[in-house]
Amino acid sequence: MRYDDPDAIRLFHYCGELGLPVLVHLQQTFPRQGVPSSRQSWYGGGRSPLRLCPQTQCLGHARGFWREISADADQQPLDYPVGTPVVGGGRLLEYLDKYPNLNCDLSGGSGYHALQRDLNLHGVSFSSITKERVFFGRDEFSNRLYDLLVSLCLPTPVLSRQRHALGAGFELYG
Repeated sequence: MRYDDPDAIRLFHYCGELGLPVLVHLQQTFPRQGVPSSRQSWYGGGRSPLRLCPQTQCLGHARGFWREISADADQQPLDYPVGTPVVGGGRLLEYLDKYPNLNCDLSGGSGYHALQRDLNLHGVSFSSITKERVFFGRDEFSNRLYDLLVSLCLPTPVLSRQRHALGAGFELYG
């Protein structure tokens, strides 16, 4: 079911009424004949839950979401851009400004790769700008995301937020 399906929108409204966030797993699609260009970018229905359900907190997740951190997402041939620098002006920051109910889920390889793509210029500044709307999570059996967050030497307010998100059983080293 697409995210813009009327039944999905009703479900998202209900989640918002209950105070439950919705994880929005977005995959990048590639041009297909007969599919309107407006439906090409984010498989699943695009920004509909953000626009139509402003009371519902949405957690953006997966490859189609995180590739939008860079302005060259439309020209990037890889589904999972790795090792290419982030080009400023990506739609993700634009959407964070436009939709206060949009949040970022770092779990899985997609969040890790998005932060890791350009550590010197982008990882720390993105994490600092969006510190209240970026959430640590685990979607794989690896500590690489945790280790990356620790290595970024994030400002104290951001580290405090991550320490809270990681829970009492975790220590931040360094």
